[in-house]
Amino acid sequence: MYKTLLACFLYLCLCPIYIYGIDGLSSYTFDEAFSELDNALADRYDLLRAKKLRIDSLKAEFDDSENYEGQITVLHSLIDEYAHYDVDSLRTYFRKAIALSSFYGDSVTARRFWLAEIAHMPVRGEIREAFMRIDSVDVNTLGEDDKLLFFESARWASLCTTSMYSPHKLHRGYFNKYVEYNDSLMAGMDVTSPRYRLLAGSHYLAEGQISLAIAALNDYLENNKEYNIDYVNALSMLALSYFERSRKDLWMYYIILAAAADARIGILDNDCLRQVSGALYQMGDLDRAYEYMSVAQDDVDKSHAYIRSVNVAPVYPRLMADYRDMQRRRETLLYFLIVSLVVIAALAVIIIYMRYNDVKRLKRLKTELVNANLMKDSHLGRILSLCSIYMEKLDDYNKLVSRKIAAGQIDDLYKLVKSGKFLDDQSKMFYEIFDNSFVHMFPTFIDEVNALLEPDKGFEHLSEPIKLTPELRILAFMRLGLDDSAQIARFLGLSLNTVYTYRNRMKSRAKNRATFENDIMTIGTYD
Repeated sequence: MYKTLLACFLYLCLCPIYIYGIDGLSSYTFDEAFSELDNALADRYDLLRAKKLRIDSLKAEFDDSENYEGQITVLHSLIDEYAHYDVDSLRTYFRKAIALSSFYGDSVTARRFWLAEIAHMPVRGEIREAFMRIDSVDVNTLGEDDKLLFFESARWASLCTTSMYSPHKLHRGYFNKYVEYNDSLMAGMDVTSPRYRLLAGSHYLAEGQISLAIAALNDYLENNKEYNIDYVNALSMLALSYFERSRKDLWMYYIILAAAADARIGILDNDCLRQVSGALYQMGDLDRAYEYMSVAQDDVDKSHAYIRSVNVAPVYPRLMADYRDMQRRRETLLYFLIVSLVVIAALAVIIIYMRYNDVKRLKRLKTELVNANLMKDSHLGRILSLCSIYMEKLDDYNKLVSRKIAAGQIDDLYKLVKSGKFLDDQSKMFYEIFDNSFVHMFPTFIDEVNALLEPDKGFEHLSEPIKLTPELRILAFMRLGLDDSAQIARFLGLSLNTVYTYRNRMKSRAKNRATFENDIMTIGTYD
C-alpha cells in the first residue's frame, strides 16, 4: 500500500500532471477556486510587504535588546517570520538562536531550536544533514514537549524530501519515515484536538483507508478556517486522497485552494502552485499555466529554496517553449489583423474619397444642367426672336416689292435684288446670333478643338464681339449634328467645294485624322 501511495504522491509532485477530463464539479466551482487563487496572489504583495516591515522592526528590536530573554524572544519571532519565506535567512537566525542560548548556558532552548531546524533543512538542500541529525536523536532522552517537537520536525522533513525527487527505492524509506513520525505525533496528542483529525487523515491515507482520510480531513477543514501551515497541509492531503480515488477533478480543486492558502499566509517554498501550473499546461491553458509557473519560479528565487527548481525542471522548459510559440502565433495573427484593418481603412478612405468626388461631380453636373436649361431658354428666345425678325423683314420686303411694282419702278427693284444687300443683312444677323449662342452653349469649344489639333495649328481665342471663323462655324454645325456639306454650304453662303476644302484642311491639322470629326461630335459631352 505504501508503495502505491508513494508512487501517486511523487507523480503529483514531480511529474507533469495529466488531466484527461475535468468533470464532477461545475465550472462555477472551478471559476470560484481560480478566483480565490488569483485574489490571493494579488493580495500577497501587501502581505509580504507587511512581513518585510515586521522583520525590519524585529531586527531593530533585537539590536536594541540588552538581555538574553529579550533577544531570544525576538529570535523566536524572526524564525517564525522567515519560516517558508527565506530559507537562507532562516538558517542564519537558527544559528544565532542556538549560539546565543548555548552562550548563556540554556541547553534546553538551544536543543529545541536545534530540533525545530530539522523541518526546514531539506528545502534548502541539506537533506543528508537533516536525516543525520534525526538519526542522532535518542527519543527516549527527550521530554514530552521535545518529543512532539522532534516528531513534528522529522515528519515535515520526511514529507518535504519525499516530494522532491523522482521515484526510486530510497523514497519509499522517506515516505515510511513520514508515516512513522506522523503516527508517533498522533500517539502523544489529545484525540479530541482539531489537529489530531489532520494527522488521522494522513494516517488513514497511508493505510489506504481513503474514505476515512477524506472524512477526517474534511472535518478538520470545516472546523478550522484559519489560514496556517496545517490548513495548507490538510488541503494538500485531501487533494492527494482524491487523486488516489482517481478523482482528478477534485484533486485539481483542492490543490488550487492549497496554492491559494499558501499565498494567503506568504509561503514561498511550497510546491502547490507549480502543480496547478503543470495541470493547466497539460489541459492546454498556456496563459494561466505560464502565469502561475512564473510566480512559482519567482517564489523559488525569493525564498532561495533552489532545490524546488528540481520540481519545476520537468515542466518549465516545455511550458516556456509552447508559450513562446503561442505568443508568436498571436503576434502573427495580430499582425494580419492590423494589416487587414489598415487595408480596410484604406479602402474605406478610397471609397469615401470617390463618393465625395462623385457627389461633387453630381453637384457640378446639376449646376451645369441648370445653367444649360437657362441657356437653352435664352437661346430659344433668341431663335424665336430671329424668326420673328425674319418674318417681319420678309413682310417689309414683300411690301417694298409690291410698291415698286405698283409704281412701275421695275429697274429700281431689279437693282435692289441684284445688290444682295437684303440677304447680306439677314446673313450677318444670323451669324451674330448663331456665333453668340453657340459659344455660350459650348464655352470651351475652341480649347477642346485645339486639343485635337497639332500644338502649332490651333485657333486663336475669340475677342469681343464674338465672331467665329468659317472653319469654326463648319465645326460648330458638325457638333450640332449637321454633317452634310451641302447643307452647311447653304447655311454659310459658301460653295460646296469651299466647305470640302475647309474640312480637309482642318483634318490635316488634327493629331488623329481618322477620328477627328467623330471627336468633334463628343465635345461638351460627359463620360
